[in-house]
Amino acid sequence: MGGWLATVDKKKTHQEIRKLIRAQADNKVCNNYGFWIGLHDASNPKTSRHKGQPDKFSWVHEQCHDFQVWETNQPNDNDKQDSNGQNCVQLWYRPSKKGNFDDEYCGEPKGYVCQFEEVCPCINQGLE
Repeated sequence: MGGWLATVDKKKTHQEIRKLIRAQADNKVCNNYGFWIGLHDASNPKTSRHKGQPDKFSWVHEQCHDFQVWETNQPNDNDKQDSNGQNCVQLWYRPSKKGNFDDEYCGEPKGYVCQFEEVCPCINQGLE
């Protein structure tokens, strides 16, 4: 039943996830203004920085998807709190931020969006 951080690879998927998140009562208290998704910069932060370069990010399952909807001026690879910069991606929620992509420090506590492989174990039971 294992899952992984979600791949947000289509506009419709992004819209549906945002709709579910908006149903949360208080995103600030529950999720520290964001929800992790499976997009990250896996390159060595000492030799490769990604400020203004969203093409340096990849999905956890290395799928190739062109859909990315970054918040204005993101990714910015801020390194004020961590010299490695911001290498993970959240759907960002603040009063003026409504769920677009934002690079963030990977150690920040956040909510998360997961996906699971669709399976129906009962279909094959009658064949045994």
